[in-house]
Amino acid sequence: MASSTKKIKGFPVTSRDSKHNNARKKTSFTTPNKCHLTKAPKKATYNGSVGKNRRRLFTDSPEEKLSSDVQLILPSVLNNLNKGGYKEDFCLLLKGIASGKFPIHNIAFRLLLDIAKWYSLDNTTQMQYSSESMKFWKVVYRLFHGKALRFLSGEKSIGQVIDGSSSKGLHDPQKSKINFAVPNINSINNFQSVNINIPKEIFPGIITEAFKFLPRGKSYELSVDGKKIAPGLNSKHGDQDLFGHEDRNSLQSLQKRLDTEIQKVESLINEWITMTNNDRKEKLFEIVRIVSLRIKDLRELFQNQNFALKKFYKEAGEDWRTSRYVYAISSIQALMFQIKSVLKRLLETNNMIFNEITILCQSSKSFLRGTNTDMYSQDNWVSLKEPEDLPGSIGDDLRFVKQRSPLWFENRNGFRLTGSKIFEGLGLDSLKNLQKHHDKVIRKKDVQENISEIVQERMDHGTKSEIHAIATLTSKVLPVYYPDMKYFEEGAFHIKHDGKPFILVSPDGSIGQLEVGTAHEQTVPVLSCEFKCPFPNENTIPVHYTIPTR
Repeated sequence: MASSTKKIKGFPVTSRDSKHNNARKKTSFTTPNKCHLTKAPKKATYNGSVGKNRRRLFTDSPEEKLSSDVQLILPSVLNNLNKGGYKEDFCLLLKGIASGKFPIHNIAFRLLLDIAKWYSLDNTTQMQYSSESMKFWKVVYRLFHGKALRFLSGEKSIGQVIDGSSSKGLHDPQKSKINFAVPNINSINNFQSVNINIPKEIFPGIITEAFKFLPRGKSYELSVDGKKIAPGLNSKHGDQDLFGHEDRNSLQSLQKRLDTEIQKVESLINEWITMTNNDRKEKLFEIVRIVSLRIKDLRELFQNQNFALKKFYKEAGEDWRTSRYVYAISSIQALMFQIKSVLKRLLETNNMIFNEITILCQSSKSFLRGTNTDMYSQDNWVSLKEPEDLPGSIGDDLRFVKQRSPLWFENRNGFRLTGSKIFEGLGLDSLKNLQKHHDKVIRKKDVQENISEIVQERMDHGTKSEIHAIATLTSKVLPVYYPDMKYFEEGAFHIKHDGKPFILVSPDGSIGQLEVGTAHEQTVPVLSCEFKCPFPNENTIPVHYTIPTR
């Protein structure tokens, strides 16, 4: 047997011939330890088809397979780019990457790769984003909010579930229309750009998680930022705790007051059955006071919010919905709507408590549960008759002369001072008004008073609204706080000096315990009533809690 030794690519191969000429040749070889076998890449035709694969002993490595795929698809890629007119630009991209001039970490390039990944999937829900892409979209969302995300993402798969082209959760990327591959808002909100444990929702107070960002070994001063946080729909925010440095009451004192008020209500509910009627009335009056004070606070808050709303409207202009104040305006509008709703409920609560008090006081007949009343049906409202209908025994008594009647004006002109002119007559107003009053009353000159339209409008408003004030007094206030008293319309009371008429005062009415049948006894009133109904002003709340000062 003859043998020979050859070297093929560094491998020793021994070939031996058998005794028989037809015997198959056998080949044996030894592979070094660190040898890596490679194979020639598959040949590609110009039309992109793949020739017949030869039998291989070893599979391709990932790098080899990727290179092979690129060589296979490159002719088709260049052909499609040439149709769109992007072939030269694409070649510039490849040359830049090959030379290292193009920064492959550029965010635009990363976003392009995300788009390629998007269209390579079978379902859009399989899309996964890199950390760098998520950081970019997190910043976009923080700076420009959801409107920017919706614009950059495009239509995506909107309407496909409705028209039946896809099912919920199953969306074909090939049917989607996108500008960029943008994550949904929930994914962006849940993404943590840095490895820290900061809660998604930070409440007012010291943010202890932020201490990790501060350098060690340095001194810092803590400052209190007293911003107002909108409570939102869940009412978790609102006033901040400024550690007693609030403008008015501190947040802790307000919370303590709230707990005390709630405890009073719960105590009344729990002890109602065992309480006497007098104790029930006292407790109900406490609840009315609490509710009324909260109504006052809400009315003032509503007025302040109205001021702020007008300011934002002025800054934003007519098209405020597209301005940068749209969120502030919308928040204030929502808060004002909520205040109105709460005010309505509190007023209804007070009305129900009033009704319960009148039942305990046995004055429910005079109490009005609605908003309209008839003065003739109010048994605690006593009106004066016309002068010609008065009995002769009291016809000369000014107290029973109806105001604004001819007889009342006749008697009023004989006095030097009246209740409405006493301020001018005593010289407490300007010297000009004092001289005018002296000329008219003392010297009997025909002085014409020039009243402007605005002043006349306000005076007419007060005159027309007086009857509404009386209706509120007799149907709401008296049955609750003065159940045994009635309201009496008054004429005038006078004071004489040296037997001559000097001062005449005409109050709107009085509150006393006179019976209708004994009115001629002229019992001294317990309370005197003077109604003032200021003209509505957008700068003040509609209900006055203090007497207007001049």
